[in-house]
Amino acid sequence: MSIWSDAMDAYFADLYARIPDVECKGLCQEACGPIDMHPYERQRIRRAGVRIPNPADALERLIEGGDYTCPALQDGRCSVYELRPTICRAWGASEDLPCPHGCRPKTGRLLTGPETRRIVDESKGPLA
Repeated sequence: MSIWSDAMDAYFADLYARIPDVECKGLCQEACGPIDMHPYERQRIRRAGVRIPNPADALERLIEGGDYTCPALQDGRCSVYELRPTICRAWGASEDLPCPHGCRPKTGRLLTGPETRRIVDESKGPLA
């Protein structure tokens, strides 16, 4: 890896550490729609063998075909769960993104709306 790669890994590790870890029941695959993420997050997922389209391409597929399934979903579960981007990590961990299946942070504390927006904005961070 490069110094840049190491710095980006550290940046996102710090960012992810600020998002409460959710006790996921694996029932929210219908929420896995077109999302945006930092290019580095996309690159990490691509290195794991999954190509997630940019939001514009995914929305075009949705409009044309009426359906969109996240390419990371395998048998209803996220195949890149440990590498999932910021917005996916915030699902169920934020007052603004509650899980409809009752999954909640292990600590019980949800991020507030402003905290969530700040973290998501920061995920667009360096070199976005």
